[in-house]
Amino acid sequence: MGRSKNPAFFAFLYSTILVGLIAATSSLLRLIEKSTDYQWGILVLITALTSYFTVKIPEVNSKISVGDTFVFTNLILFGPEAGVVTAALDGLVGSLRLNPSWRRLRYNVFNVAAMAASVWCAGKVFFWILGRAPVRSGGPVTVAQILFPTAVLALVHYVINTGSVAAIVALESRKSIWGSWRENFLWTWLTYFSGAAVAALIGLNSRIITPAVLGVMVPVLLLVYFSYKTYLERVWKLNDLYINTVETLAMAIDAKDQTTHGHVRRVQVYARGLARAAGIVDETVLHGIEAAALLHDIGKLAIPGYILNKPGKLTRSEFQKMMIHAAVGADILSKIKFPYDVANDVRHHHENWDGTGYPNKLQGEEISLGARILAIADCYDALTCDRPYRAALDPDTAMAIIHGRSGTYYDPELVRKFEGIIGDLSKQVRDIEVSELNLESCTSVAEEGRNFDNAVPRPSPRVSSLRDISSNQREVLALYELARKLGAVLTLDETLSILGSKIAKLIPSTTCVIYLENADGALEAHHVAGANASAFQRHSMEVGESLTGWVAANRHAAVDADPVFDVAPIKNLLEQELHSALVYPLECEQECIGAIALYDSARHHFHDDHVRIMETVAQQASTAIRNARRYEESRDDAMTDRLTGLPNSRYLDVFLEREREKTPEQPFVVLVLDLDRFKSINDAYGHRVGDQVLAEVSRALEKTLRDEDILVRYGGDEFLMLMYGATMKDADAMAKRVESAVGEVRLEVREGQMAEVGVSVGVACYPEDGFSLDALFEKADRSMYRNKKLRGRSPAQGRQEPVLSVPESQYVN
Repeated sequence: MGRSKNPAFFAFLYSTILVGLIAATSSLLRLIEKSTDYQWGILVLITALTSYFTVKIPEVNSKISVGDTFVFTNLILFGPEAGVVTAALDGLVGSLRLNPSWRRLRYNVFNVAAMAASVWCAGKVFFWILGRAPVRSGGPVTVAQILFPTAVLALVHYVINTGSVAAIVALESRKSIWGSWRENFLWTWLTYFSGAAVAALIGLNSRIITPAVLGVMVPVLLLVYFSYKTYLERVWKLNDLYINTVETLAMAIDAKDQTTHGHVRRVQVYARGLARAAGIVDETVLHGIEAAALLHDIGKLAIPGYILNKPGKLTRSEFQKMMIHAAVGADILSKIKFPYDVANDVRHHHENWDGTGYPNKLQGEEISLGARILAIADCYDALTCDRPYRAALDPDTAMAIIHGRSGTYYDPELVRKFEGIIGDLSKQVRDIEVSELNLESCTSVAEEGRNFDNAVPRPSPRVSSLRDISSNQREVLALYELARKLGAVLTLDETLSILGSKIAKLIPSTTCVIYLENADGALEAHHVAGANASAFQRHSMEVGESLTGWVAANRHAAVDADPVFDVAPIKNLLEQELHSALVYPLECEQECIGAIALYDSARHHFHDDHVRIMETVAQQASTAIRNARRYEESRDDAMTDRLTGLPNSRYLDVFLEREREKTPEQPFVVLVLDLDRFKSINDAYGHRVGDQVLAEVSRALEKTLRDEDILVRYGGDEFLMLMYGATMKDADAMAKRVESAVGEVRLEVREGQMAEVGVSVGVACYPEDGFSLDALFEKADRSMYRNKKLRGRSPAQGRQEPVLSVPESQYVN
């Protein structure tokens, strides 16, 4: 017991001690004074010895002892004084055995005094009803004489003794005396009445305690004791088995749900604490709430995994499906004959105080107290834990949300009590999680040259099994997410990036490299994640060479192999040495397109489970990579002019949109190029010659470009050039280079006949000439036609110096 400041506690404590010590002292003195037969002392000694034989009663904080039998026997045979002395000694031995500390002295004295006072009262009542002297001095008694007084003796001693202890416990903890008594002492009547019955039987048949009587009595009592003790131990074992079965089932269900892992254990702590704060002292009710907390999500067995673990907000139909878990869980649990109403609490733990919850829209106190407690505990843990669609909230924010829902979602009185105890409960949760984390810690230290068994504890089989369930569920979820995301991704870079991140979750490794076959037939590192990324960038090898090359050539996985041949060319660039490798080929349509290589710094890091996972990943990856490549090829075809090999107008639209999003303020220049006299070449020599001229012109124009410039065949004989970061002066210089380059293009079409063209250039600058692309193109187009008009269309005119950027105000339509 902790120290209490309750005045009533001290008043009751010391008054009981005073009364009890007076009763014990006076009884001992009178017994010594008037007694000439000290056989009562034999029973006192036997009582002291048998005080060590106690049995814990299941579900309560009390014990029973065969010593009570000798207390009653001494009282019936030798009078209340002998009974009081025996009871005082019994209380003293029992207290010292359980609480030998001197700091507990006053409580030990209280126990002695309470026993003495209780037996003194019970003895006085017994002999008052019996109406005669004790059996030892007054002669034999009949069954009719002793039966009722003995029952009253047991009842008075039971009520006073247990009541006084319950009162002192309740006064110190400031709880209900009735609740404390009911919780701890209600079922201890067995020891009082059975002990009194044995004592009465002895009193009926013996006036003198002889060795023969003791030889019969003591073995019988010990036989009863050990039989009852064995029975209760079996009950405890069955009870523990039942509780452990329920708990393990709940943990297994919890381990499957990756969004709420560890949830039920924390909810159990919160619910138990809130139940006690709400005044629940009945252990049966408390166990029921604890079991409901562990099993409240059992109905999720009926919910598809993709809904349980969805990394985002549920749709309306998905939420409708999720809502059935409360009713399904209750239906499952209703088949089990619990000693408490678990199914009802599980069914209604999502009901709201205002009647807006589910499944039955109960409101107020129509909802069971256990369900109301579970609702608050469940919500608090959900708010304070990470979810795929949001990070965990801090405790203060979570409590503010629950407080805001008080009176609508939750019982206001329970919310108030929960606010007062959440700090202590959170500490309990942290202590449990630290304990379980330490239990699950199995860091491999063998590779560091130390003894593994002496380094850290191995996890229990149950912890290991639950961890396997959780790991398998994570594997399923990761593979599902991989398939879902790969199905939505089109570009090769995005595909490889997603593959790398998902593989890292499924198979931890130091470095992950995805090699793909390039145009030359070699394997080239297209994606690298983890340590040594810079060393592996653009690392390549021939098919058939090194470890990865061998895997690609033979289409056979290499498991826990030595990566020395893969890393030899870049060994000096590695940040971290690599000692084991798992390499799996990427095959698609009977063709090897590359390999996934996982490297780790530990030796013997990879095993058969990793191969099984990689087999599934590689199948998905191969298809996704093939589709991404085909998409990019088709996209390139769609955005490339087949005749000239230049980007086309579709590419220009995509490029400009992307660039405007990335660098909306960067200035650039648009040049519109239109070939002069090209139509006459088509008319005179045919379109085949015209196409050859366009191809030659495009090659000539490409030579004029700066590294950052873009040249597009816009359509027909029109080209468009983009110059990022250029000025009007730069554009004028470019126009001259373009004019010169195109003027040098001559294609012999017939003997002595050359096809040649000129070019007219129009210019517009962003942002000076407009902010939209349409405005810029229109401005450049008008500028180009003005220049074409000024120069004319003859070959001689086409070779004149172009006039650029002529102000529009000089021309009148």
